[in-house]
Amino acid sequence: MHQLREQKNEVLGMKLRGEVDAKTFREVTAEIDTAHDQLAREHNRLASEAAMPELPDPSLAWEDLSAEDRRALTEMLVDKIVIAPHPHKIVDGRRHYLIRAIPYQDPEQEAKRLKAVHEARVKIVPRV
Repeated sequence: MHQLREQKNEVLGMKLRGEVDAKTFREVTAEIDTAHDQLAREHNRLASEAAMPELPDPSLAWEDLSAEDRRALTEMLVDKIVIAPHPHKIVDGRRHYLIRAIPYQDPEQEAKRLKAVHEARVKIVPRV
């Protein structure tokens, strides 16, 4: 789709520079628009809910992972885990604690994480 937009812009530039006549310009842009519409329909067909595979219940996915896989996934998504006293909660003289997962703040690490998440999602897209 990006290439078709570039081609259309290139043809427009040629028209503005007087390198092609109006009839040729209309014919070429009509062909490009037709190809773009066809690609958009194909994309919508492939991305439709009916085309997507039935995914298992996400609440079951964590349970199905081994301890090693759980650790690897946590390390991929979380920079650090902070355990701190709860500011208000003290029951029977015992203080409760909060556990917070801090995501990566480093832009390079965040980019790597997002790339890994994207690659994991790409693997489940059906091929037609």
